[in-house]
Amino acid sequence: MVRFLRIAISAMALAAVLAVVVVVFAGGAVSAPAKVAPVSATHSAKSGPRGPRGPAGPPGPSNAYATYKDGPVSVPSQISPLVTLDIPKAGSYVITAKAWLAVTGPEGGDPTCQLDAHGDLDSTTGFVDPGVDAAVSLEVVHTYTAPSRVDFNCGADTVTTATANWIKIVAIRVGSLTNTKA
Repeated sequence: MVRFLRIAISAMALAAVLAVVVVVFAGGAVSAPAKVAPVSATHSAKSGPRGPRGPAGPPGPSNAYATYKDGPVSVPSQISPLVTLDIPKAGSYVITAKAWLAVTGPEGGDPTCQLDAHGDLDSTTGFVDPGVDAAVSLEVVHTYTAPSRVDFNCGADTVTTATANWIKIVAIRVGSLTNTKA
């Protein structure tokens, strides 16, 4: 079987090479070189006077702020801030957060985590088995009118013992922000 495959592959390779040779010698792959206009015919050697300065464009991404807490951080029974990121300037921000949750008690549980920009909120709840880590990823966009903060909050029911690890929050200031409901 291996010998048959080697022969078949060799035959296909030979057929491909012969096809290329036929095309090249028949003139199909060879053509006259393209004609390019001389530089003097397309560009003037003289520069004109400098024009007036245009208006300033909108600001682009200008600042990123981040914080982290490696943990473990105990998740309380009521939803409470575990990590807070200060937002030092007013403006529009794209904000993301992530963490690993672990249930340390004998039973699984449904911890809830939120990314709270105090006006815009992302939230998730999911069952976590004991001894198995669960990833949490949240994002929110928000326009602040003054310096403020964003909180990463979590809470677990009273029978669940959970910890949050490798918590990170990143806020990136952007020039403009559009958030459209789908």
